[in-house]
Amino acid sequence: MFNKMFFIALTLLISGQVHAATVTILNPSFEDDGVAIDGLPDNWDAYNASNGGFGTYPFNAKTPAIDDFYNQDPPDGTYVAYVFGFIGSGPVGLQQTLASQLMANSQYNLSVAVGNLKSTFSPRSLRYWNEEGFPGYEIQLLAGDEIIASDSNLTPIAEGDFANISLSFTTGNSHAFLGEDLGIRLINQNLDLSSLHDCEPEVLQPPPGVDPNEFDGFCNLWNSEVDFDNVQLSVSAVPVPAAIWLFGTALIGIVGISRRRKVA
Repeated sequence: MFNKMFFIALTLLISGQVHAATVTILNPSFEDDGVAIDGLPDNWDAYNASNGGFGTYPFNAKTPAIDDFYNQDPPDGTYVAYVFGFIGSGPVGLQQTLASQLMANSQYNLSVAVGNLKSTFSPRSLRYWNEEGFPGYEIQLLAGDEIIASDSNLTPIAEGDFANISLSFTTGNSHAFLGEDLGIRLINQNLDLSSLHDCEPEVLQPPPGVDPNEFDGFCNLWNSEVDFDNVQLSVSAVPVPAAIWLFGTALIGIVGISRRRKVA
């Protein structure tokens, strides 16, 4: 009888520690737009918009397609979001304020797929894009306006690959920002890679009516971009220390009762 009660109690404790609930993120894999766009993906806001630009790319036969820039399929769905920066202008990114608030005694786990394009001919510009190097990423979890967890270039990302970036944050009984709305930022750090970029790349064919010299001009403005996909946030309850102590005391009591019964 004791073994059965111990197993049930221990199972309940463990399940309470590891059970995670999904926190709702709108348009988490950038599929809601349905078409390739230049502009903010649905349900996402700009972070330092004057430093660059945004949009979504499809991994399929539509134009412009992004397949040739990567060695693999998109991490989730068909589309990815892109964030590009103007050289020397500073970080730029996407952000979203969630309809969930920071709670006490909770562990939050955020994961994001971050992509590093490789050099190839772009079906969009009809020219070769030199994507050597990586301008850097930063993933931030916020409570209100405060950053409570972040990952800044801690994971190397090879040319043409995506890497799954994850971070976590745990609250106790109290925290300065309990009750504040949670938020997520996806940032292109826009580190200056201009020395790596050839501003006279081979041109396949400029669009009709466009002077080739003007067609080269984007090299003076753009830095490399960073792509994002499959943004996920989960939360799980962390047992209150007092509750753990009471649970341990109860187990000790059960062990004592069991032993006395055996002796009797």
